[in-house]
This record gives sequence, C-alpha cells and structure tokens, in this order.
Amino acid sequence: MQIEYWQIAILGLIAIWFAFSVFHYYFVPPLDKSQIEDIVRFIAKAKSVRLDPSLLLPTINEVDASELKLPEYAWAINNGVVSGAIANYYKDINRIWLADGCRQNWLIYELVRYVQFNYTPLALDDKGKELEAFELTRRYLKVRWTALYRMLGILCLGMQWWTSEP
Repeated sequence: MQIEYWQIAILGLIAIWFAFSVFHYYFVPPLDKSQIEDIVRFIAKAKSVRLDPSLLLPTINEVDASELKLPEYAWAINNGVVSGAIANYYKDINRIWLADGCRQNWLIYELVRYVQFNYTPLALDDKGKELEAFELTRRYLKVRWTALYRMLGILCLGMQWWTSEP
C-alpha cells in the first residue's frame, strides 16, 4: 500500500485540527468580570434595547463544578463537565453562576440571557433565544478580540469555535 502526498496532507490537517480542538480552551480570553457593563451595553445596542438604569446588573458567582451533585453518566458526557452545569442565569435572584474555570465567552452568553429575560422576554422562542445568545457572543468576541477571533477561525477551519468548557 502506497501513501500519496495528499493523504499525508489530509491526515496532517486532521491531526492539527484535533490537537487544536483539545487545546482551544486556552485561546479563548479568560473570565473578566470587570467588563460586565461594557458587555451589557454592547448587547443592548445590538438588540436595539434601551437599558433601564434602575435595573441592577446580575451578581456573578463562580462555583466549583466538581461540587455539583450530578449523576456519573452526566459527567462522562463531556470530559467531566456538562454544559448545563457550566453557566446559568437565574432571573428570580438576578444571578449568574459560572463553573470555576469558565472563559469570557460563557459570561457574555449568560449576559445575553440576562438582557433577553429582562428586556425582551417574549421576542423569541427558546431555540431562537439560544441561537441569538450564541450569535451575540460571537459578535462581541469578534469586535473585542478581532485578531484572536480570526486566528481561531483559521485554526478551527472556519468554525469560529468559542464554546470553551472548563
């Protein structure tokens, strides 16, 4: 069996993509809670929403994901971390819970959810809200970290991979 050069090239690209997919988490900006107001203003502008100054921004709490009581099979789904356990916005208590180790994209995503729940709760169905949250997260990261966003897009073969879980 003879291996052609194009086969080696394809295998090499697959190996690079696989290696990057394992380590892409480290390329996503680290969590920075000091940018909350800037992020919420960006989201409000993107959604054409006027912010109510009397409405408090959510409190951000980081928790150790290993302390969450989840069944063993749930932890095995994604290398020990389940997406639902990573981050959540709770409207009733105006609080965002982030698993320890979350990157900036998860904070942005949950702040989009904060704006959706408090300013446009009936604008979209659940799937539409989810898609909008991912889109606005990508848009903010693209504007704020343009060079890094483009590099990740190239390395991830155009997938714009910003869903980094701890």
